[in-house]
Amino acid sequence: MLRQLRHDKIVPWAALTQLQAPKFFSNTIESVLGTMILEPHGDIDIVHETIIRLNILPVLERIVKDKADVWHPVSRIAQ
Repeated sequence: MLRQLRHDKIVPWAALTQLQAPKFFSNTIESVLGTMILEPHGDIDIVHETIIRLNILPVLERIVKDKADVWHPVSRIAQ
């Protein structure tokens, strides 16, 4: 799955679902990064460093560079 996240044009939602990772993990990361940006004197460099340390940056860069399809299947149907 890591190979798919790093190289495929479509996010492997079925494989990610099989991980059954608790939603609170992604919610926590989103909240922490958002707080770092929105706090008075927020520093985008700190956010960037945090993303690097969490090893999220390579996947995010690849998604942007390759214009990967990140739509969740349920969201796609709703559209």
